Amino acid sequence: MTEFFNFAFAPANLFYSLLLCMVLFYWLTVVLGALDLDFLDFDIDTEVDMDVDVDVDIDADMEVDSEVETEVGAGGAGWALSTLSFFNIGQVPFMIFVSIFVIVMWGTAMLFNNAMGNETHFGLWVVPILLVGLFISKVLTTPFKAMHKQMTKGGVQKKDLVGKIAKVTLDISAGRPGQAEIEFDDQHFLLTVRSEDEDNIPKGSQVLLTEYRKERGDFLVNSFEI
Repeated sequence: MTEFFNFAFAPANLFYSLLLCMVLFYWLTVVLGALDLDFLDFDIDTEVDMDVDVDVDIDADMEVDSEVETEVGAGGAGWALSTLSFFNIGQVPFMIFVSIFVIVMWGTAMLFNNAMGNETHFGLWVVPILLVGLFISKVLTTPFKAMHKQMTKGGVQKKDLVGKIAKVTLDISAGRPGQAEIEFDDQHFLLTVRSEDEDNIPKGSQVLLTEYRKERGDFLVNSFEI
């Protein structure tokens, strides 16, 4: 047993073992009631249309209702968010994915380094361990997707925000989307928005959400002055 722990905390495996300890500590605090189950939990949903628009939803409570939507053009990081979605990140509770991913990486690192007799070189197998961890985690987390979808059903719908006033957090320009935030039903939302009249609307302005376009995952807005 001593030899096992010495190998687990050898330089080649130390990083993965520390991650595993952090995950174990997290779940221990959850079991003991020191933290809620949704602590650090967030959800990422991606919707890619012809303009490679991407929505990112972030959970803020047990019902995983709070949403963050970010639209990224074809020249942006849409490919990255699509990759996250492919590996079920955002399709299952975040901490469940992280826990499985860390456990798989730790086990893979232990096996690889043991097979190669490596105890000192951390960077030797980083990329293979990362890839193996991602693909195995995708397989292992797939059964949780249906459960997560059921948990998140029934919260505030995006269409419920139509007619509400939001504050612009990222400039809206003619033909280009911006971002706005709104507090509704004790939840915080960051929304992808476009000017209905193709106006330039600066950060800090108030806008009226006039229409939610489900196919694009964004809102049309008009300037709203009190």
